[in-house]
Amino acid sequence: MATPTAMAATSTDGRGCRLRFVKRASGKYDSLELHRPDGAVERLDNPKQGIAPHDMVHVLIEQSLDMTQGFIGMVVSGLPMAMTDQPREREQAGLYGLEARQSECLVECVQAALWDSTPVVLDDFREQLRVTCAMREVPAPDVDDAGVLRLVDRVRRASRQWQALVAGEAMEFTLSA
Repeated sequence: MATPTAMAATSTDGRGCRLRFVKRASGKYDSLELHRPDGAVERLDNPKQGIAPHDMVHVLIEQSLDMTQGFIGMVVSGLPMAMTDQPREREQAGLYGLEARQSECLVECVQAALWDSTPVVLDDFREQLRVTCAMREVPAPDVDDAGVLRLVDRVRRASRQWQALVAGEAMEFTLSA
């Protein structure tokens, strides 16, 4: 299986987890595999969306912004990956803090920018981010214009890599300190 160049992601404890996004031939989902250092493997379905998988967008954004308490931080610190898809349960367990909610807002806004496929209008992006964060009752993360453009570009490039894969191929991210 061909694997595009892996991009490193941020970790909270450097335990050496590996995320493997596998493109499936058919159905509504692609697959995310989490390989933990102890050999345990967890799997999670990611809905096909025409661009990079949702959780890959988390990896790219959280890495770029040095977020340690978003999707990646929770997974690396030991949270079962299946629980990352359950925000209500995470919140009740005290595991859905400010950074996790801000990360989710950024992911939604960057995905929307890519689905639109037109150049990013920064004022529109900021307004969408403000509204999305207000819905989750969190302040918008502090990302300057250049940072927004870098995030969108990074996810756009990863999306192109993802789209070029054939079924069974994967993109991998090693989570290390």
